[in-house]
Amino acid sequence: AQGFYSNRYPEQFEKTRTLFVQLGLSRKGDKSTLKRELYWRRHWDEFQLFREDEDFYTFDNGFFIKGQDTASYAPGVYYPGHNYHRSDVAGGKLHYSLESTVGITSAMAEYRFEGVLSNNLGTPLEGTYRIPGSRGTYTLGAQRNNISIALEHQYAWQKWSFNAAMLYNYNTDYPGEDFYPSLGIGYAIQQGQRLFFNANRSFRLPSYTDLYYRLGGAQGSIDLQPENSINVELGYKFNRGQHFVQGSIFRRMGTNLIDWVSYPDSTGLFAANITEVNLNGADLSYRLLGRNTGWARMRFFELGYSYYQADDSQQDFESLYVLDYLSHKATARLQFLFWEKLSFTPSFTFQQRNGTFSNTAGELVPYESVSLLNARISYSLPLRSELYVYGTNLLDQSYVDRGNVPLPGMWLWAGLKFTL
Repeated sequence: AQGFYSNRYPEQFEKTRTLFVQLGLSRKGDKSTLKRELYWRRHWDEFQLFREDEDFYTFDNGFFIKGQDTASYAPGVYYPGHNYHRSDVAGGKLHYSLESTVGITSAMAEYRFEGVLSNNLGTPLEGTYRIPGSRGTYTLGAQRNNISIALEHQYAWQKWSFNAAMLYNYNTDYPGEDFYPSLGIGYAIQQGQRLFFNANRSFRLPSYTDLYYRLGGAQGSIDLQPENSINVELGYKFNRGQHFVQGSIFRRMGTNLIDWVSYPDSTGLFAANITEVNLNGADLSYRLLGRNTGWARMRFFELGYSYYQADDSQQDFESLYVLDYLSHKATARLQFLFWEKLSFTPSFTFQQRNGTFSNTAGELVPYESVSLLNARISYSLPLRSELYVYGTNLLDQSYVDRGNVPLPGMWLWAGLKFTL
């Protein structure tokens, strides 16, 4: 977690643990399908703003001490202790679809529970709960319930295809029930060529971190509202023989977008709803399939490019998430196969991120462009097994991806995979 929330505390540390279980049951008939699902996920998180370890800070008589230094935010303001969180997400889904002469009709219903116990997130609990294996106690908490019901219909007529859906969502923390429609239209120009158009309205609820977090200069806001956006896309697909091409342009019109921002007259970081941000972009991809002949052959070659740009706006704050998007991203991937057993897959990525970040000196600097080279070599063995070697950032580039978080340099690993 070093530098993720703030670069003012360079010895941040985090450890997490997750337990999850999922049970699904499906039944398929000649014209209908019924799917049922139950799930539960529990996640433990311990965040240390001042890392506790023999080589860092040690706990002594109520204080965290490193040599002669006492962990503190400012003179006389001592670090009280670590953040502990235990979150639960549980729920169930039902999905039914029916095929008829007028298309495919689907219905979905889902119930989802979200809850957190913490010493930093939520409102005061009636009692306190000791945290096993630590000095901490859970003193705060929050929970909410979400119900979603959706109906969808797909229909095809001659060269046309249509897809329409409506989602109804109710959340106990945000009881203003709302409807989220979507529409998709496709038209086959001729064999292997197709135009498509998509439009929908989407939403995102604030997380408990967005609502309640308060530590190290970051301050959540209990007044946050769900964010909404209207998304439209127009595109073209070409698929013939060995060649596949797809391109699209899109626009995302967002309101009340949830972001963490800093203001010129403050050194802190605050959760806020940005009134309106519109994002425009374009995607283009190409895939070439190789021919299946010879002891050495190319299996595929892929190229991709994405461009994103927000509408011009004069903001009086520095955005941590919403406006720090990848403005340019280009990718290339190639795979060769030798003797039907040995495969070699190199890939290349170029990216340029919009916005600025605060460096270790506290200065706002723009992101530099990054070029990354990765490669994977694998060899097929008997009994459906595979030996592989994989490397990322083979050029050993030093870069930060978002905020002031340094990402790994050259990283190599090898493994043996069995398929049962």
